[in-house]
Amino acid sequence: MERRTFYGVVSALLLTTMLVWGTEIRLAKSDPAVLRVPVDYPTIQEAVDAASLGDIVYVYAGTYYENVVIDKSLDLMGENRETTIIDGSLAGNVVYVTASSVSVHGFTVRNSGTAWQNNFGIYIFGEGSDSNSVSDNIITNNGCGIRLEGYLGDSSNNVIDGNSITDNGAGLSLWLSSNNRIYRNNVQNNNYGVGIGVAMNSNDNIITENNITDNGGYGLEVAQSGRNTITANKIVGNGADGIWLGKTSHSIITANNIASNGGSGIRVEWGGGGDTIFANNIKNNLVGIYLWLSWGAPKIYHNNILDNVDQADVYSGPINTWDDGYPSGGNYWSDYEGTDVFSGPLQDTPGSDGIGDTPYIIEAPYALENIDHYPLINPWTPTAILDIDLDTLNLKSMGRWITAYIQLPEGYSPANINASTILLNRTIAPFLDPKYGFVTNSSGYLVDHNNDGVLERMLKFDRATVQSLIYNQGIRYGDVALTLTGELLDGTSFEGTDVVFVNYAGDVNSDGTINILDTAAISAHWYPGPPIGPLSYDLNADFNRDEAVDIIDVGILSVNWGQTTP
Repeated sequence: MERRTFYGVVSALLLTTMLVWGTEIRLAKSDPAVLRVPVDYPTIQEAVDAASLGDIVYVYAGTYYENVVIDKSLDLMGENRETTIIDGSLAGNVVYVTASSVSVHGFTVRNSGTAWQNNFGIYIFGEGSDSNSVSDNIITNNGCGIRLEGYLGDSSNNVIDGNSITDNGAGLSLWLSSNNRIYRNNVQNNNYGVGIGVAMNSNDNIITENNITDNGGYGLEVAQSGRNTITANKIVGNGADGIWLGKTSHSIITANNIASNGGSGIRVEWGGGGDTIFANNIKNNLVGIYLWLSWGAPKIYHNNILDNVDQADVYSGPINTWDDGYPSGGNYWSDYEGTDVFSGPLQDTPGSDGIGDTPYIIEAPYALENIDHYPLINPWTPTAILDIDLDTLNLKSMGRWITAYIQLPEGYSPANINASTILLNRTIAPFLDPKYGFVTNSSGYLVDHNNDGVLERMLKFDRATVQSLIYNQGIRYGDVALTLTGELLDGTSFEGTDVVFVNYAGDVNSDGTINILDTAAISAHWYPGPPIGPLSYDLNADFNRDEAVDIIDVGILSVNWGQTTP
């Protein structure tokens, strides 16, 4: 009785407060409900129909023979993508989404039917179907694995991430669908359509880090669309062209590995206005790059064009741009036979510069002149930004680590750095003992160290080994360049350089011993600063680099008194 009375009083007070304050009271939104299949509802569709906006429909492992329609914002979550199966029984679209903010993840989605034009594994449709997420699914044996399609407007801002899209008629299709992010999907063995197709005013999409291999048609097709970025994909072994661009504009094609495709590595038809094709590896295709009536004159440079049956062909069209000018250079051609004796914009100044002395001529029987004026002598490698987190390296320091941060150029992901290939000054490997979290945990080694919104790969090197390397080169004081080289997981090489200041704190005269002679040298060069000019004080006596030789430097010498070089 007392408990009921207490609750009654509390309820009355709450009701009174709400009546008094009226619109000033806002009830907090409750947590989303979780509707379980088959525990609470026997079918996925019944749970979806019963759900409210923002609820979670959680599906336990099993095979569900359904064609699910989602017309409200919710999260459709499978227990395990290998064992939680939605089978469309060849009756049409397996999962059909017409709402926004829908998430579908953790399923096998199969058996929509065989016609790739209208039988989809997951079909996101309509102008109002935006900001959806499809991730971590297995999508197989459908006419087309995933389709994003606008109607009377774009279906936009969707994320397609980490799905296995295999053994469908076509893999993934965008139609009137813009500002989507397609990344880290395995798009493989789709039999008679394209791996990924982008068409009909599907603009401003980012397609990155996908494995697009062994599909029956084009690896990746872009038609009548603009401003799409295609970067860091593996496009290998497809039945037709690796990348086909038709009536495109302002596309960016960069950092892709395009190899062993049945047609061209990259083919551009009817357009290419403002397209930029750079920093790709294009190897062992029938034609490396083929331009057919490419009146938009794409810019093509810094590609490694290797061992294709025909390296490049141009069939009609304007003068295309095959280099980035001097000294940036053009492309690397594996069949280039020129020399590198001269340098300069006209290649008439004695001395090599990494650029061939004679141009590379592209076959263009029905087109205007197409020439790479500055062919590269060596394969192009991306230049990384290397930040050694150490402004001054004291050769007598007893610290454990020297930390390096690697930022790759646009189009390359630091997650794809193969740490086992990294060497500092081509000699010292990083510390890769898996017992440390900064070695095995990506949240520990993929960081935004300089807070510029771009991730870097963090690596640690043994400090004593680095110090010994520098000391054995006879360096005791001054700026030292440290160069880091390595490869990505796909074999792409990169390198970066940073400069650190080295001192052997206390050894003013660089004789390897810190003794009375160094004390005398500090006395002789005493200068409390700041310096008037570059020769107004002795850098060797300024151990802390504060532009003064003063009592602080005496203190540093005292700490290291009596030490000798290793």
